[in-house]
Amino acid sequence: MFVDELKGPWLDYWVERAERRDDDPETSSVVQPARKFSSDRAMAQPIIDRHGIVVGVIHDAVLGTKAIACVGTVTQGGVRADDDRYWLGDSELEAAMRCYVGVTFGPVVA
Repeated sequence: MFVDELKGPWLDYWVERAERRDDDPETSSVVQPARKFSSDRAMAQPIIDRHGIVVGVIHDAVLGTKAIACVGTVTQGGVRADDDRYWLGDSELEAAMRCYVGVTFGPVVA
């Protein structure tokens, strides 16, 4: 599945996978309640801060108003990616979490 298409529970699932990739294998098998990274700022903000993810808003004639996220900096013209990769979302958190999953796993997850 394309990271650009991840929403809601599927996006949260892949954020959880990204967060657990470096965990101890014995503790990572413990079942935890689903965390809602894509809709809970308190859950997402530590990830955003840790990875230097910045978020802006674009207004496009075709796409409409979208949040755009990347690992980079905020400029007068918007956001600028360090690696030329940008991720869109219907909300700032959705775009930021897509960015995190995309940077961690690439543009496609399976």
